Amino acid sequence: MIIRDISRRKNAEKSLKESEERYHSLFKNNHASMLLIEPNTGRIVDANPAASSFYGYSHEDLVKMNIGNINNLPDYDVHSEMQKSKTFQKDNFLFRHTLANGEIRDVDVYSGPITVGGKNLLYSIIHDITHRRQMENEMKDSLGESLRVQDELITLIENIVDEVWFTDTQGNIILANAAARKFQKEIKSEALSLNKLIAKSEIYDTNGSLRVKDGSPLLRVLNGEILTNYDKTVIFPMEKNNIDK
Repeated sequence: MIIRDISRRKNAEKSLKESEERYHSLFKNNHASMLLIEPNTGRIVDANPAASSFYGYSHEDLVKMNIGNINNLPDYDVHSEMQKSKTFQKDNFLFRHTLANGEIRDVDVYSGPITVGGKNLLYSIIHDITHRRQMENEMKDSLGESLRVQDELITLIENIVDEVWFTDTQGNIILANAAARKFQKEIKSEALSLNKLIAKSEIYDTNGSLRVKDGSPLLRVLNGEILTNYDKTVIFPMEKNNIDK
């Protein structure tokens, strides 16, 4: 009679069984779509219920398929990406996957090597980001349209023969067209503040009477009042001569 102590082997087998049971529980009950893939062939070895629900295939159908049947990339590129995941070169991928009904979805995939039942496989956790990508594209389109309108507006303002100034709420000039920059150069002001300039100027009504500076239309606008279609004569201080504007 030969007696061998197999307690360590039994304990190891028990630990392995418990570990695999925990893994299968996490795999089966996960709300995210999960696939197990053979990295050299791309064959789908296993799929959780969430994956079946997302792709529209039964579990039996999925495990008969190749990941290339789902991924919209050419087969060569799919194999190349799997090798990157297998060798830890990359773990996050953006793909386009085709569902059973033919619908194409944008997916964010986290993938890496895993050993299950003694086999070296790849796990893939799939998140549907189609709605997010649509919103991003809409925002890009909207931004592009806004920039186009802004460019057209700036071009229009730049070519107006009248002086156009844009100021912040403190009266500091933040944008001026070519005519305004020419005037700024004429009065030799490198850091021009419209508030300070108006405060030093004399503002007249069209009938020739001097208007009280505190109530001048330009200062009222800078204080938040909206004024349209008014005519005033403003004499700005110059180094040698005054210029009417």
